[in-house]
Amino acid sequence: MVDFRAISYQGLTFPTSYRQSADAEFLDILGTGFDDVANVVINGYRSPNFIVESSRRIFAEVPSAVRGEPVSDIQVLLLSAAAGQESAVVLDVGGGNGYVSGTAKLLQTVIKVLLTTPGSDIFNPQLGGGLRSVIGTNFNDATSAEMRVRQAISDTESQLQLLHSGTTNLPISEKLRSISVLSVEFSIESSALYARIAVTSQDGNRVSSGVTL
Repeated sequence: MVDFRAISYQGLTFPTSYRQSADAEFLDILGTGFDDVANVVINGYRSPNFIVESSRRIFAEVPSAVRGEPVSDIQVLLLSAAAGQESAVVLDVGGGNGYVSGTAKLLQTVIKVLLTTPGSDIFNPQLGGGLRSVIGTNFNDATSAEMRVRQAISDTESQLQLLHSGTTNLPISEKLRSISVLSVEFSIESSALYARIAVTSQDGNRVSSGVTL
């Protein structure tokens, strides 16, 4: 049985622009007011995975139902709204209460740490792959960019492996075994970078995702 739920979101904002990855699986969404983001809706379907990089930028996975189709509509649904901002009521299909667990939660943790700048986490200053520092960096060739990305992924892998080895209150489905680099694409002309990774949990499950910078 399919569970339909009407969900009220206090805020609704629309991006100013976006870029699509080469394999059409990921969107780099630019705009303003991306605070307290609840969901990203692409062509009427909720993105299964998204990362809020800042109040002006979101990385969102294109739902499989509309992958390969032209992107005609992107909505960013917010839990809170500024004065005068639009609101929305969305009919949600399935998804339960939206709580993320298991390998999906591990993937979110990996991407969050990958984008974290070392020293920015006051509770763990050493934590962070530092991939965000790639933004604005001038690379002479694609090889230099790929090496920087692979180093950030390797740092993230070793940090989380060490962190999870000393953690007893996480299920093994949320502990990292390894991160594999599936592909790295870099355009010198546009300075756009897209990396796709596969994350394997300690129970052997594997999930993949992309990051666009």
